[in-house]
Amino acid sequence: MEDKQSMAYWDKLVAPYKNPTIIESLFQLFSTLALFAGVCYLMYLTVDEYYPVTLALSLFAGLFVVKIFIIQHDCGHGSFFKKKKYNDLLGPLLTVFTMTPYAQWAKEHNRHHATSGNLNHRGVGDVTTWTIEEYKNASPKRRFKYRLVRNPFFLFTAGAMIHFFVKQRFPFYKTERLSSWQSVMFTNIYMLSVGTAFCYWIGAATFFKIYLPLAFVAASVGTWIFYIQHQYENTYWEGNETWNYCDAALNGSSFYDLPKWLHWITGYISYHHIHHLSAKIPNYRLEKCYYSVPELRNPVKISIWESRKSFWLALWDEANKKMVRFKDIKAA
Repeated sequence: MEDKQSMAYWDKLVAPYKNPTIIESLFQLFSTLALFAGVCYLMYLTVDEYYPVTLALSLFAGLFVVKIFIIQHDCGHGSFFKKKKYNDLLGPLLTVFTMTPYAQWAKEHNRHHATSGNLNHRGVGDVTTWTIEEYKNASPKRRFKYRLVRNPFFLFTAGAMIHFFVKQRFPFYKTERLSSWQSVMFTNIYMLSVGTAFCYWIGAATFFKIYLPLAFVAASVGTWIFYIQHQYENTYWEGNETWNYCDAALNGSSFYDLPKWLHWITGYISYHHIHHLSAKIPNYRLEKCYYSVPELRNPVKISIWESRKSFWLALWDEANKKMVRFKDIKAA
Protein backbone atom coordinates (compact mmCIF):
# COMPACT_ATOMS: atom_id res chain seq x y z
CA MET A 1 0.00 0.00 0.00
CA GLU A 2 1.35 3.40 -1.00
CA ASP A 3 2.24 5.90 1.71
CA LYS A 4 -0.26 8.79 1.78
CA GLN A 5 2.46 11.00 3.25
CA SER A 6 4.44 10.49 0.05
CA MET A 7 4.36 13.15 -2.65
CA ALA A 8 4.60 10.42 -5.29
CA TYR A 9 1.26 8.98 -4.15
CA TRP A 10 -0.58 12.28 -4.48
CA ASP A 11 1.28 13.35 -7.58
CA LYS A 12 -0.01 10.30 -9.39
CA LEU A 13 -3.61 11.18 -8.48
CA VAL A 14 -3.48 14.82 -9.55
CA ALA A 15 -1.20 14.45 -12.60
CA PRO A 16 -4.07 14.51 -15.17
CA TYR A 17 -5.09 18.02 -14.01
CA LYS A 18 -1.69 19.69 -14.18
CA ASN A 19 -1.32 20.71 -17.78
CA PRO A 20 -2.91 24.04 -18.75
CA THR A 21 -4.32 24.57 -22.23
CA ILE A 22 -3.81 27.78 -24.17
CA ILE A 23 -7.51 28.05 -25.03
CA GLU A 24 -8.72 27.73 -21.42
CA SER A 25 -6.05 30.07 -20.11
CA LEU A 26 -6.64 32.79 -22.69
CA PHE A 27 -10.42 32.51 -22.32
CA GLN A 28 -10.15 32.98 -18.56
CA LEU A 29 -7.70 35.86 -18.95
CA PHE A 30 -9.64 37.87 -21.52
CA SER A 31 -13.09 37.18 -20.09
CA THR A 32 -11.91 38.29 -16.64
CA LEU A 33 -10.31 41.47 -17.97
CA ALA A 34 -13.37 42.25 -20.10
CA LEU A 35 -15.79 41.79 -17.20
CA PHE A 36 -13.58 43.88 -14.94
CA ALA A 37 -13.42 46.65 -17.55
CA GLY A 38 -17.20 46.48 -17.98
CA VAL A 39 -17.85 46.90 -14.26
CA CYS A 40 -15.35 49.78 -14.08
CA TYR A 41 -17.11 51.49 -16.99
CA LEU A 42 -20.43 51.21 -15.14
CA MET A 43 -18.73 52.74 -12.10
CA TYR A 44 -17.57 55.62 -14.30
CA LEU A 45 -21.08 56.17 -15.62
CA THR A 46 -22.57 56.33 -12.12
CA VAL A 47 -19.78 58.07 -10.20
CA ASP A 48 -21.14 61.63 -10.42
CA GLU A 49 -24.88 61.22 -9.85
CA TYR A 50 -25.31 57.77 -8.32
CA TYR A 51 -22.24 57.22 -6.15
CA PRO A 52 -23.94 54.62 -3.89
CA VAL A 53 -24.34 52.52 -7.07
CA THR A 54 -20.64 53.06 -7.82
CA LEU A 55 -19.76 51.76 -4.36
CA ALA A 56 -22.00 48.73 -4.82
CA LEU A 57 -20.31 47.98 -8.16
CA SER A 58 -16.91 48.25 -6.47
CA LEU A 59 -17.70 44.98 -4.66
CA PHE A 60 -17.73 43.14 -7.99
CA ALA A 61 -14.81 45.10 -9.43
CA GLY A 62 -12.75 44.23 -6.33
CA LEU A 63 -13.62 40.55 -6.67
CA PHE A 64 -12.48 40.60 -10.29
CA VAL A 65 -9.16 42.06 -9.11
CA VAL A 66 -8.88 39.03 -6.80
CA LYS A 67 -9.39 36.78 -9.83
CA ILE A 68 -6.75 38.71 -11.80
CA PHE A 69 -4.43 38.20 -8.83
CA ILE A 70 -5.05 34.45 -8.99
CA ILE A 71 -4.12 34.45 -12.68
CA GLN A 72 -0.91 36.32 -11.83
CA HIS A 73 -0.39 33.88 -8.96
CA ASP A 74 -0.67 30.94 -11.38
CA CYS A 75 1.93 32.60 -13.61
CA GLY A 76 4.27 32.73 -10.61
CA HIS A 77 3.85 28.98 -10.14
CA GLY A 78 4.36 28.34 -13.87
CA SER A 79 0.88 26.83 -14.12
CA PHE A 80 -1.11 29.31 -16.24
CA PHE A 81 0.81 28.64 -19.46
CA LYS A 82 2.97 25.64 -20.25
CA LYS A 83 6.00 27.75 -21.16
CA LYS A 84 7.76 29.74 -18.46
CA LYS A 85 8.47 32.69 -20.76
CA TYR A 86 4.75 33.28 -21.33
CA ASN A 87 4.00 33.12 -17.61
CA ASP A 88 6.83 35.56 -16.92
CA LEU A 89 5.57 37.88 -19.66
CA LEU A 90 1.97 38.01 -18.47
CA GLY A 91 2.70 38.12 -14.72
CA PRO A 92 4.38 41.56 -14.70
CA LEU A 93 1.70 43.02 -16.99
CA LEU A 94 -0.98 42.20 -14.41
CA THR A 95 0.83 44.01 -11.59
CA VAL A 96 -0.99 47.25 -12.43
CA PHE A 97 -4.22 45.57 -11.30
CA THR A 98 -2.89 43.61 -8.34
CA MET A 99 -0.41 46.16 -6.91
CA THR A 100 1.95 43.20 -6.39
CA PRO A 101 5.53 43.06 -7.78
CA TYR A 102 5.48 39.85 -9.76
CA ALA A 103 9.06 38.53 -9.57
CA GLN A 104 9.63 39.40 -5.92
CA TRP A 105 6.27 38.03 -4.81
CA ALA A 106 6.56 34.82 -6.88
CA LYS A 107 9.90 33.89 -5.30
CA GLU A 108 8.70 34.46 -1.76
CA HIS A 109 5.33 32.80 -2.38
CA ASN A 110 7.04 29.66 -3.61
CA ARG A 111 9.00 29.69 -0.34
CA HIS A 112 5.65 29.86 1.46
CA HIS A 113 4.59 26.67 -0.34
CA ALA A 114 7.83 24.93 0.58
CA THR A 115 7.56 25.79 4.28
CA SER A 116 3.82 26.21 5.00
CA GLY A 117 2.94 24.80 8.42
CA ASN A 118 6.59 24.58 9.54
CA LEU A 119 7.09 26.30 12.90
CA ASN A 120 10.80 26.72 12.19
CA HIS A 121 10.22 28.58 8.93
CA ARG A 122 7.51 31.14 9.65
CA GLY A 123 7.51 34.71 8.40
CA VAL A 124 7.58 34.45 4.62
CA GLY A 125 4.30 34.69 2.75
CA ASP A 126 2.08 33.90 5.71
CA VAL A 127 0.05 35.70 8.35
CA THR A 128 2.31 36.37 11.35
CA THR A 129 1.56 33.63 13.89
CA TRP A 130 3.07 33.16 17.36
CA THR A 131 2.85 30.26 19.74
CA ILE A 132 1.38 30.80 23.23
CA GLU A 133 4.85 30.54 24.77
CA GLU A 134 6.30 33.09 22.37
CA TYR A 135 3.51 35.50 23.27
CA LYS A 136 3.99 34.97 27.02
CA ASN A 137 7.74 35.55 26.74
CA ALA A 138 7.47 38.69 24.58
CA SER A 139 7.87 42.23 25.90
CA PRO A 140 4.73 44.36 26.40
CA LYS A 141 5.69 46.44 23.35
CA ARG A 142 6.01 43.38 21.11
CA ARG A 143 2.77 41.94 22.49
CA PHE A 144 0.97 45.18 21.64
CA LYS A 145 2.31 45.11 18.06
CA TYR A 146 1.32 41.48 17.63
CA ARG A 147 -2.18 42.07 19.00
CA LEU A 148 -2.59 44.99 16.60
CA VAL A 149 -1.46 42.94 13.59
CA ARG A 150 -3.75 40.07 14.55
CA ASN A 151 -6.78 42.25 15.31
CA PRO A 152 -9.27 41.43 12.53
CA PHE A 153 -10.62 45.00 12.40
CA PHE A 154 -7.09 46.13 11.54
CA LEU A 155 -5.89 43.10 9.57
CA PHE A 156 -8.70 43.08 7.02
CA THR A 157 -9.03 46.85 6.60
CA ALA A 158 -6.11 49.22 7.23
CA GLY A 159 -3.64 46.33 7.48
CA ALA A 160 -4.67 44.97 4.08
CA MET A 161 -4.40 48.42 2.46
CA ILE A 162 -1.00 49.08 4.08
CA HIS A 163 0.28 45.76 2.79
CA PHE A 164 -0.64 46.45 -0.84
CA PHE A 165 -0.21 50.23 -1.01
CA VAL A 166 2.86 50.64 1.20
CA LYS A 167 4.67 47.39 1.97
CA GLN A 168 4.54 46.09 -1.60
CA ARG A 169 6.19 49.30 -2.82
CA PHE A 170 9.51 48.15 -1.31
CA PRO A 171 11.62 44.97 -1.63
CA PHE A 172 10.88 44.00 1.96
CA TYR A 173 12.20 40.39 1.90
CA LYS A 174 15.73 40.34 0.54
CA THR A 175 16.67 43.96 0.07
CA GLU A 176 20.06 43.07 -1.38
CA ARG A 177 18.54 41.08 -4.25
CA LEU A 178 18.70 43.08 -7.50
CA SER A 179 15.80 41.17 -9.08
CA SER A 180 13.55 42.24 -6.18
CA TRP A 181 14.43 45.91 -6.67
CA GLN A 182 13.82 45.61 -10.41
CA SER A 183 10.47 43.91 -9.86
CA VAL A 184 9.30 46.47 -7.30
CA MET A 185 10.51 49.55 -9.20
CA PHE A 186 8.96 48.31 -12.46
CA THR A 187 5.64 47.82 -10.68
CA ASN A 188 5.78 51.24 -9.03
CA ILE A 189 6.60 53.08 -12.26
CA TYR A 190 4.00 51.05 -14.16
CA MET A 191 1.25 51.82 -11.62
CA LEU A 192 2.20 55.49 -11.43
CA SER A 193 2.20 55.85 -15.22
CA VAL A 194 -1.17 54.17 -15.70
CA GLY A 195 -2.70 56.03 -12.75
CA THR A 196 -1.43 59.38 -14.06
CA ALA A 197 -2.82 58.63 -17.52
CA PHE A 198 -6.26 57.87 -16.08
CA CYS A 199 -6.17 61.00 -13.90
CA TYR A 200 -5.42 63.08 -17.01
CA TRP A 201 -8.11 61.27 -19.01
CA ILE A 202 -11.09 61.23 -16.61
CA GLY A 203 -9.89 63.55 -13.85
CA ALA A 204 -8.06 62.73 -10.63
CA ALA A 205 -11.17 63.01 -8.42
CA THR A 206 -13.16 60.64 -10.64
CA PHE A 207 -10.28 58.19 -10.87
CA PHE A 208 -9.75 57.94 -7.12
CA LYS A 209 -13.50 57.77 -6.38
CA ILE A 210 -13.56 54.66 -8.59
CA TYR A 211 -10.17 53.15 -7.80
CA LEU A 212 -9.96 53.40 -4.01
CA PRO A 213 -13.23 51.54 -3.21
CA LEU A 214 -12.44 48.64 -5.55
CA ALA A 215 -8.84 48.48 -4.29
CA PHE A 216 -10.13 48.34 -0.71
CA VAL A 217 -12.49 45.47 -1.56
CA ALA A 218 -9.74 43.59 -3.41
CA ALA A 219 -7.24 44.01 -0.57
CA SER A 220 -9.73 43.10 2.18
CA VAL A 221 -11.28 40.09 0.43
CA GLY A 222 -7.90 38.85 -0.79
CA THR A 223 -6.44 39.08 2.72
CA TRP A 224 -9.44 37.28 4.24
CA ILE A 225 -9.32 34.45 1.69
CA PHE A 226 -5.61 33.95 2.30
CA TYR A 227 -6.18 34.09 6.05
CA ILE A 228 -8.96 31.49 6.16
CA GLN A 229 -6.94 29.14 3.96
CA HIS A 230 -4.45 28.58 6.80
CA GLN A 231 -5.85 30.13 9.98
CA TYR A 232 -8.48 27.90 11.57
CA GLU A 233 -8.71 26.01 14.84
CA ASN A 234 -7.33 22.62 13.82
CA THR A 235 -4.78 23.79 11.29
CA TYR A 236 -1.31 22.27 10.94
CA TRP A 237 1.91 23.49 12.53
CA GLU A 238 4.88 21.21 13.20
CA GLY A 239 8.58 21.62 13.84
CA ASN A 240 11.30 20.50 11.42
CA GLU A 241 11.49 17.00 12.91
CA THR A 242 7.85 16.05 12.32
CA TRP A 243 6.81 18.41 9.50
CA ASN A 244 5.60 16.73 6.31
CA TYR A 245 4.80 18.52 3.03
CA CYS A 246 1.70 16.46 2.18
CA ASP A 247 0.28 16.67 5.70
CA ALA A 248 0.85 20.43 5.68
CA ALA A 249 -0.99 20.75 2.36
CA LEU A 250 -3.97 18.57 3.28
CA ASN A 251 -4.35 19.47 6.97
CA GLY A 252 -2.90 22.98 7.03
CA SER A 253 -4.75 24.32 3.98
CA SER A 254 -8.52 24.50 3.96
CA PHE A 255 -11.24 23.88 1.44
CA TYR A 256 -13.33 27.03 1.82
CA ASP A 257 -16.77 25.83 0.75
CA LEU A 258 -18.18 28.83 -1.13
CA PRO A 259 -21.17 29.23 -3.47
CA LYS A 260 -20.24 28.36 -7.05
CA TRP A 261 -20.21 31.94 -8.27
CA LEU A 262 -17.79 32.93 -5.50
CA HIS A 263 -15.50 30.03 -6.41
CA TRP A 264 -15.55 31.25 -10.00
CA ILE A 265 -14.93 34.93 -9.27
CA THR A 266 -12.11 34.18 -6.79
CA GLY A 267 -10.30 31.88 -9.21
CA TYR A 268 -11.12 28.61 -7.40
CA ILE A 269 -8.32 29.32 -4.93
CA SER A 270 -10.56 28.14 -2.08
CA TYR A 271 -9.70 24.57 -3.13
CA HIS A 272 -6.52 25.48 -1.36
CA HIS A 273 -5.51 22.06 -0.10
CA ILE A 274 -5.23 20.88 -3.71
CA HIS A 275 -3.30 23.97 -4.71
CA HIS A 276 -0.78 23.40 -1.93
CA LEU A 277 -0.53 19.74 -2.81
CA SER A 278 0.33 20.61 -6.41
CA ALA A 279 0.84 24.25 -7.40
CA LYS A 280 1.23 23.20 -11.05
CA ILE A 281 -2.53 22.69 -11.39
CA PRO A 282 -4.04 25.79 -13.07
CA ASN A 283 -6.77 27.41 -11.02
CA TYR A 284 -9.53 26.48 -13.49
CA ARG A 285 -8.75 22.77 -12.99
CA LEU A 286 -8.87 22.73 -9.18
CA GLU A 287 -12.63 22.22 -8.92
CA LYS A 288 -12.61 19.33 -11.41
CA CYS A 289 -9.69 17.74 -9.59
CA TYR A 290 -11.59 17.98 -6.29
CA TYR A 291 -14.67 16.19 -7.62
CA SER A 292 -12.71 13.63 -9.67
CA VAL A 293 -10.31 12.46 -6.95
CA PRO A 294 -12.29 11.09 -3.95
CA GLU A 295 -9.21 11.13 -1.74
CA LEU A 296 -9.20 14.93 -1.93
CA ARG A 297 -12.75 15.33 -0.65
CA ASN A 298 -11.87 14.82 3.00
CA PRO A 299 -9.76 17.87 3.82
CA VAL A 300 -10.52 20.62 6.30
CA LYS A 301 -13.84 21.87 4.93
CA ILE A 302 -15.01 25.28 6.14
CA SER A 303 -18.29 26.95 5.23
CA ILE A 304 -18.78 30.71 5.24
CA TRP A 305 -20.79 30.39 8.46
CA GLU A 306 -18.15 28.21 10.12
CA SER A 307 -15.35 30.56 9.08
CA ARG A 308 -16.58 33.20 11.53
CA LYS A 309 -14.97 31.07 14.29
CA SER A 310 -11.55 31.86 12.82
CA PHE A 311 -12.05 35.61 13.07
CA TRP A 312 -10.42 36.01 16.50
CA LEU A 313 -7.94 33.12 16.44
CA ALA A 314 -4.47 34.47 17.13
CA LEU A 315 -2.06 32.01 18.79
CA TRP A 316 -0.87 28.45 18.23
CA ASP A 317 -1.29 26.16 21.23
CA GLU A 318 1.56 23.66 20.81
CA ALA A 319 0.36 21.44 23.63
CA ASN A 320 -3.15 20.94 22.22
CA LYS A 321 -2.23 21.54 18.55
CA LYS A 322 -4.85 24.13 17.78
CA MET A 323 -5.29 27.86 17.24
CA VAL A 324 -6.73 29.79 20.17
CA ARG A 325 -7.91 33.32 20.96
CA PHE A 326 -6.13 35.75 23.26
CA LYS A 327 -8.93 35.46 25.79
CA ASP A 328 -8.53 31.66 25.85
CA ILE A 329 -5.06 31.90 27.39
CA LYS A 330 -6.30 34.46 29.91
CA ALA A 331 -9.09 32.08 30.93
CA ALA A 332 -6.63 29.21 31.23
